[in-house]
Amino acid sequence: MGSVLPEDLALVEQLSTAYVERAYDVALELLDPEVIFHGTVGGLDEGRVVRGRSAVIDGFVDYAAMWERLSLVSEGIFDAGERALVFYRERGRSRHSETEVETKTAALITVSGGKVVEVRPYLDRGDAIAAAGLDADAVGRF
Repeated sequence: MGSVLPEDLALVEQLSTAYVERAYDVALELLDPEVIFHGTVGGLDEGRVVRGRSAVIDGFVDYAAMWERLSLVSEGIFDAGERALVFYRERGRSRHSETEVETKTAALITVSGGKVVEVRPYLDRGDAIAAAGLDADAVGRF
């Protein structure tokens, strides 16, 4: 099993930043033309699969449009062999509510050839750790 390169981890961080800043032109350049983006495991869109750069960016735009304010901070990026395991803290306020929402999520992100080729988000970090084949002790406190 391989290991995630430091530059691939940096690319994953750049994609997260571009998403939150709604810099979709930047995000577009970080995604492989044939990128696969899965619906969030444990979420309402579980089982959904979006393919291709344009479709993924359209999904980003649609999701961001639901929020008055949205922040996505990576709390840790871990080498999970061929993929990066990223822990996120998401905070937001819907355009239709005054209620602030905060979740701690995770994603397994695969980078190849300097581009993100697959993203599989998880609502539960423990599920993401298990899917990555890691021991919870390997990623520390989450």
